Amino acid sequence: FTYYRQVVKCTEPLHLTINHPEDRTFTASPTVTVTGMVAGVGQVKVLVNGKESSVTGGYYQLEVPLLEGENEIKVKAVDQRGVTAEKEITVICDSTPPVITEVQPEDGFIVAGELVEITGKIIDQSPCVVYVGGNAAALNGELFSSELTFSEGWTEIEIRAQDLAGNYSTYMISILVDTTPPEPFTVTADPDGWTNNPRPVITFGTTDTISGISHYELAVNDGEYIRVESPYQLTPQPDGEHTITVKAVDKAGWVTTASTKIYIDTTPPAVPDGFEVISGINRITLKWESVGEVVGYAVYRTPVFPGEAVREVFRTIETGDPEQYIDWEVETEVI
Repeated sequence: FTYYRQVVKCTEPLHLTINHPEDRTFTASPTVTVTGMVAGVGQVKVLVNGKESSVTGGYYQLEVPLLEGENEIKVKAVDQRGVTAEKEITVICDSTPPVITEVQPEDGFIVAGELVEITGKIIDQSPCVVYVGGNAAALNGELFSSELTFSEGWTEIEIRAQDLAGNYSTYMISILVDTTPPEPFTVTADPDGWTNNPRPVITFGTTDTISGISHYELAVNDGEYIRVESPYQLTPQPDGEHTITVKAVDKAGWVTTASTKIYIDTTPPAVPDGFEVISGINRITLKWESVGEVVGYAVYRTPVFPGEAVREVFRTIETGDPEQYIDWEVETEVI
């Protein structure tokens, strides 16, 4: 018998892939299952981080424990010829949820417009996405911002941050949107006409149905506004006509104004010139010259008038400024 032996030299390389996970994968799990394909000559051994993996039909898999942070995973395959192949990936383990901080506006904040900008900061070792009120926020490094439109009244807003490892956290704020100024109101002065009191008392008040009244401010003529409460007694004012303006300011900053006028006259009228007394039968006539801008005169006598101490003579539209008074209640004395 003749025997023949054929020797075949195989030069094909050893093929190795890592199918899962991908390089730079983030996960919150403490373990990851590494899988892939291998093809070589004869029996092939696969080691994952030095630990042998099962190989079935060219498919391998092995569960690998992870530490917090970056984990290097090395896969090495050796076939029957002693040919080797290696692959390496990095898996990041992150089991900590993002921290949402420095959120503006603060909870309970009152805003004066329907368009509201919400900003804040995200702290996490992994990249994150942020949703404000269900809408994706713009990110600039650790900072996020979002502009949303809300209807008037109280609104609750959820801020949700999720990192690439799947960890998430939420942050809730409530804001009050107030786009309406306080209700119109009236300012009154006491006394409300011409007076010799240089310090009238000013009364005012209104309501605001959304955010409420914050405070009132008052100005005299074109002077500076000062914070006041109703009723408010003015500081002494000079003679003349003055405009009193009151601003009602709500908690969102909206303003409603109202005004009134006061009239101060602390200067007594001049003594009438040409005063004379003309006696007559059962009467006395008093005459004088008009001094102008006088609404009336008070007449006193001794003995007093029957039943009253003073008689008043007022200006009328028909007669104008009175320039005389006739006393018909004169008692005749016989000497």
